[in-house]
Amino acid sequence: MMIFQNISNWINKVVRKIFNSKSTIETSIGSEVAVSTEMQSATTTWLDMYQGNVPWLAENPQTLGLPATIAAEIAKMVTLEMKVNITGDSERAKYIEKQFEPVMESIRQNVEYACAGGGIAFKPYVDDLEEKTIAVDVNLANMFFPLSFNSRNKITSAVFVERKTEGKQHFTRMEIHKYAKRVLTVENRAFKSISQDDIGIRISLAEVPEWSHLSEEPVTITNVSGVLFSYFKIPFGNTIDPTSPLGVSVYSRAVSLIEDADMQYQRFMWEYEGGELAIDASEDAFPIENGKPKIPQGKERLFRTNTLDSASVSGDSIMKTFSPALRNDDIFMGLNKILMKIEDKCGLARGTISEITDLPRTATETKQLKQRTYTTVSDIQASLKKALESCIEAIDVYATLYNLCPKGKYEVTFYFDDAIGLDANVEKASDRLDVADGVMAKWEYRMKWYGEDETTAKQKVASMENGYTDEEILGFNEEGAGKEPKPKPKE
Repeated sequence: MMIFQNISNWINKVVRKIFNSKSTIETSIGSEVAVSTEMQSATTTWLDMYQGNVPWLAENPQTLGLPATIAAEIAKMVTLEMKVNITGDSERAKYIEKQFEPVMESIRQNVEYACAGGGIAFKPYVDDLEEKTIAVDVNLANMFFPLSFNSRNKITSAVFVERKTEGKQHFTRMEIHKYAKRVLTVENRAFKSISQDDIGIRISLAEVPEWSHLSEEPVTITNVSGVLFSYFKIPFGNTIDPTSPLGVSVYSRAVSLIEDADMQYQRFMWEYEGGELAIDASEDAFPIENGKPKIPQGKERLFRTNTLDSASVSGDSIMKTFSPALRNDDIFMGLNKILMKIEDKCGLARGTISEITDLPRTATETKQLKQRTYTTVSDIQASLKKALESCIEAIDVYATLYNLCPKGKYEVTFYFDDAIGLDANVEKASDRLDVADGVMAKWEYRMKWYGEDETTAKQKVASMENGYTDEEILGFNEEGAGKEPKPKPKE
């Protein structure tokens, strides 16, 4: 079983061109799209930036690639050591765990796409009735369109777009999900066109082998508590359209700054290129071959001919060195300041993409810098957890509806690495509580915080059990965390 992703659709400029106008979708499905023109335009811009398809790079493609870098860095921190455990003694628990495995195999990649576009949708579906398998589509920001949402900003109806090309023919499928009063209706519509710029005419689903098993008529599912897909939303404030249920890119507030950074980077590169060491020389300095001066092989970039007038030079002046002073430090400082502003706008700690020139003066300042990233990552993790829980619930519903597996209880637990930006003293205090609750052994604590091996840590604990308090054994006393206890005087 594999997880199907509309990645190829997303990077296809033709798809972007067709579906930039929400009127195309509204006409095709007969329903209004709950996405404003401003929001749709912004989403297109964010995805274009991620791919490097932006106006300011049209003439000079030199770029720092900051959108992709920022999205990838945040996704890495969000999914670092991430685990989702689906447990239980039932057959249903084992079944759901197996169906969900492919989602986790590509979770970092998909979180990166969500960070870039503002969100993604996880859409489970029955992949093979005979094999009793469920797959999960991952629909990216420009291939998923909400049709309605409730007062809690939860999407209740949506359309998913899939596009494929065979030879000179272009096929588009729109899968429409509508939910109301515990009833979910799913309808598929297919279209064919001979032009890449047009959605074309409606056709039977049977004309496309991959879609031939889908029902031509709407399918109704009753007695369900909501839609059978989940939306992972980047939990930043939406400054484009505050009323929209959609999320925004992690760099949505830094668009103009990212442009400034690319332009400054181009100046930085031009400074090196324009200030490259060269020899301005008269053509008289070289032998002529086929009517042109013959430059020493491998030195073509060093010598610049026709830059001196041979009639006005003689002796040593037949060649002059071109070696201007570079202003790279000043330009770099300007670039670095822009990068710091971008970090501020994206909720990242200083030094994530910039170079830290002034070290924090106090431990409190260091903690504050790290806390910014920690808060951003924690918020995104909470949103991802909620989306994946809903995705798992949808898998469970499908397993029951299609009798894919006997009913049974299951539990879902999430683990995220909290070490990002976490203050060491705070983490130590947390571990001390784990020791007190019996979750962590004292020797495990010493291994972690003192770098002792297991044998040494156990010996240390055993030797101090009778003469020291737990606080002292753990080295956590009034003199400060992580200090070795002072030797007790012998009685």
